[in-house]
Amino acid sequence: MLAEVILGMIEEYREKIQQLEESLDDNNERTNFYLSHQTEISCYEEFTEKLELLLNTEQ
Repeated sequence: MLAEVILGMIEEYREKIQQLEESLDDNNERTNFYLSHQTEISCYEEFTEKLELLLNTEQ
């Protein structure tokens, strides 16, 4: 159950990132955003994959 709550929070975070991407004017700004947050995004993606695996194991 806790994993489901956390996955919901992660989905909200994904939506916020999507909104931020859409607010950036051009590809150069998007590239700069990804380069400056590359480590955070990689950690987030890895954490999400592990959490989804945990959730699937619990069910």
